[in-house]
Amino acid sequence: MSHHFRSPQVIENVSKEEISLCNEKCPAQRIFRNPASAAAIDSNHCNMSENQNRLLAFEFIAQQIMYSKATSIVFLTILCFCANAAAASAESEELKRYTEQAREIVSKLGQSLKTTLKQTLKKENTARAVETCHIKAPDIVADAGNHGWDVRRTSLKVRNLEDAPDKWEAAVLDDFAKRKAAGEPIAGMEFAQIITTDKGRRFRYMKAIGIRKVCLKCHGSDLRSDVLKQLDSLYPFDQATGFEPGDLRGAYSLSRILDE
Repeated sequence: MSHHFRSPQVIENVSKEEISLCNEKCPAQRIFRNPASAAAIDSNHCNMSENQNRLLAFEFIAQQIMYSKATSIVFLTILCFCANAAAASAESEELKRYTEQAREIVSKLGQSLKTTLKQTLKKENTARAVETCHIKAPDIVADAGNHGWDVRRTSLKVRNLEDAPDKWEAAVLDDFAKRKAAGEPIAGMEFAQIITTDKGRRFRYMKAIGIRKVCLKCHGSDLRSDVLKQLDSLYPFDQATGFEPGDLRGAYSLSRILDE
């Protein structure tokens, strides 16, 4: 918005007091003395008309409304950002908490399976140990799944078809294989994620299982004939042989519903 005033005239010998008084009455068009002691002043235009005052008032109100809208948009943007950040932080803490619980379950389960296998091999031959593990291992794994947890073992080369991976598990196992090929130790290999399903949010966790020397008696390349016979009898669709020490056998897979 522009305001039109008469062109100021150069008036000689105007005192500082007069210029200051005019500036106080008309701040919209200030008058200054130049170094040569001349000043442009027209006191007849220091008193603005009533219409000009109204226009200035409307302009000021419009500016305040625009400023208020802009401020509201900025505030809402900041509020949304803070809300999203808070939600992400809460989910991160939730993921961390359940991952720690899953690690504890896997640790106890792995120790229980290892103890059972060692005790069985001491008392019986390998073929009989296969049968014992066939009976006992599922119960040990099932017992680990309590307080809302689903626990199982899976692999890309399963012994029991019931242990075949679902789509999510297969993707994680593929990623584990890539990580191993890149040089990452199997011992610390894990993955955790909170996903959304038609039943609500679900926490999922997988911990890699590596092949050790003792595993080769049932999962290696050079198996005894009685072991092969027992495997054919118990697991007619067995794929879990031909492994070498340090290979990726599969993974523990844990999950639980978070929103019920």
